[in-house]
Amino acid sequence: MSISDSPAHAGTDVPSTPVRVSPLVVQALTREMVRAYLQAEAYPFWTDQAGDYLVELPYNDRVGGALTMAVRLEGSAEDILSVSVECDRRFIPERRGDLLGLINDYHREYRWPKVSLWNDDGALRIDCDTQVDLSSGVHGRLLHELIDSAFADSDSFWRWLMRRIRGGTAPMSIDDEEDEVDDESVDPSVATMDALAPEKEVSSTLVPPSGG
Repeated sequence: MSISDSPAHAGTDVPSTPVRVSPLVVQALTREMVRAYLQAEAYPFWTDQAGDYLVELPYNDRVGGALTMAVRLEGSAEDILSVSVECDRRFIPERRGDLLGLINDYHREYRWPKVSLWNDDGALRIDCDTQVDLSSGVHGRLLHELIDSAFADSDSFWRWLMRRIRGGTAPMSIDDEEDEVDDESVDPSVATMDALAPEKEVSSTLVPPSGG
């Protein structure tokens, strides 16, 4: 299930005022700590049914779409920080080999994020994931740096991918009107890589919580 398919609602089950502690005091990872980070960064956020956080960002031409970040606490003790970043850009199944080749190229150069390719009802979706075991605890400043880095790495992957597709560092381009690509420079093998992104159905309860 993609991030955008995850049910979301106002975070009424999470205290609106997080516990205030020194940013350098190591403590067990909590959702209140994640919420404090999101509020400090002034992100508009929502919570899913588990109480984890979703952040939807606007369209960005440099990443070829709009990014959604999900920050979750995973594991039986909920001490694994998981940061997943998904783009609403979709690709046609016929370009699976091209995309896997690009993802492999990326992973030969960079360790993070972990990039996965999924087939959602006939359209290919790319997810970026970072997981960190924080069973020994974490302080606020480090948590901020970890989430910042996870998102920045995912954003960098999408910028890298769009440069490759558009011909920035490899002989690949895409016929995309918004990018003003010269039709004569488009490689026919990748000119039809994009698929139409499915329209999102936004729940009427998907509203920013107070303070978000």
